[in-house]
Amino acid sequence: MSNKEKDAAHHSVVSNVNPITEEIDYCTVPEEWIDQSKNEFKYPPPTVPMKIVAKLIKAKAGPQKNWLSFPIRKIHYTNISKQTSNRGVN
Repeated sequence: MSNKEKDAAHHSVVSNVNPITEEIDYCTVPEEWIDQSKNEFKYPPPTVPMKIVAKLIKAKAGPQKNWLSFPIRKIHYTNISKQTSNRGVN
């Protein structure tokens, strides 16, 4: 396993029910942002630019207190290695 693979953020694919449309939404979420004890995941508010979200993922930063919480319907896949793009990230 290369250093690049070791440094890659690990993600999970989770689903939740959208409270407005009552449809199932699927999300790829860094494992640091999932709280399995509360059966929820946190995600930055939509006002946070994607450039900042990419930096948080690359730094493997944990969730902040002001982030949105979403109940998990089901965790479909875990430990997915996802390389973050350097495009637009300094």
